[in-house]
Amino acid sequence: MTYSPWFARTYPANLSDFAGRLIMALRENTALLLREMRLERGLSQEGLAKASGIDRTFISGVERNRRNITLDTLDRLLAALGVDSHRFLCLLADREKTKGSR
Repeated sequence: MTYSPWFARTYPANLSDFAGRLIMALRENTALLLREMRLERGLSQEGLAKASGIDRTFISGVERNRRNITLDTLDRLLAALGVDSHRFLCLLADREKTKGSR
């Protein structure tokens, strides 16, 4: 364990490895959840692209976990899907909990 005066607590020495894995899991689950929501609504990537004003190839990259997504872009996609951002984040958190408990 390493002590950090900035946070006045100890944290694992391999925190950067942990953070990296956490970010990768979050990106993967975000991609999967967006794809599921799009398909549940019967939208193609092209349809979502037109509704959100975001290029179809970018949406494809996000869904395949090949592209990073900003919060602004996520908000535009959620608006086009008719999903409240709070609801999305709750579903994402539930997914993370479920995946972590396996």
